[in-house]
Amino acid sequence: MILRYGIDTSVLVRLLTGRPRDRFAHTVRHLTALAGDGTTVVASNQVIGEGLLRLSLGIEACEDLEADLKRALSRAAAVVGATDEATARRPAAHGARR
Repeated sequence: MILRYGIDTSVLVRLLTGRPRDRFAHTVRHLTALAGDGTTVVASNQVIGEGLLRLSLGIEACEDLEADLKRALSRAAAVVGATDEATARRPAAHGARR
């Protein structure tokens, strides 16, 4: 029987970023030991998607989630604001209503 060990989003992001360093080293040791015992380590599609989203928003770790969320929301607001400004400056298509 094949044993599977699923990792969550925080572990995936930790493996991708190497932070925080002390937890990264512990995680690598633990997963290496599991793999050495024949266990398959997996990440679901949802975990991969969440990890990509967290990295794209600049959220790398959960240690200071409140600060990470504030930074992510600020970045998102800046992107939305820039998009809204660009849309407002764009001339309306012929016959289009504003």
